Amino acid sequence: MTLDTEIIKRMLNGEDQAFAQCYELTSAIVYSAIFRICQNKDSAQDILQETQ
Repeated sequence: MTLDTEIIKRMLNGEDQAFAQCYELTSAIVYSAIFRICQNKDSAQDILQETQ
């Protein structure tokens, strides 16, 4: 599944399931970016959790 306009539209309408889908689809790449910045696994996981 890709993050498409349908999921984005559902998020804009406040649908919780759409936010969950977005998180599931993007969390791995977001975690990778955070880890590259802070170079600490625990900190990266904490920061990612705060975005949820």
